[in-house]
Amino acid sequence: MSPDPRVAIVTGASSGIGRAVALALARDGHHVLAVARRQDRLDELVRAGGADAAGGGSISPFVADVTAEGAGGEMVARALERHGRLDVLVNAAGYGVNAASESAG
Repeated sequence: MSPDPRVAIVTGASSGIGRAVALALARDGHHVLAVARRQDRLDELVRAGGADAAGGGSISPFVADVTAEGAGGEMVARALERHGRLDVLVNAAGYGVNAASESAG
């Protein structure tokens, strides 16, 4: 690990792959800006990451819907404001569209 901790943004950080990546990066000493839509899940992630970040990393929550216009710029601005740099971006946010199926006949 370099003397200066790396800074990462992880979208979709409240569950699944995004959560696992955010925790692993914090454990490895990264400062992680964890992005998701639900504050309650981000709060739980911060608690879990704080208990597990022996490598000096940290997790900061950022509530955002990555499908909203301008959300990407806001995430980057927050990381730069807080840490002065951005080294890693992990886009693990999922987005699905359910189309009504047409029934034949």
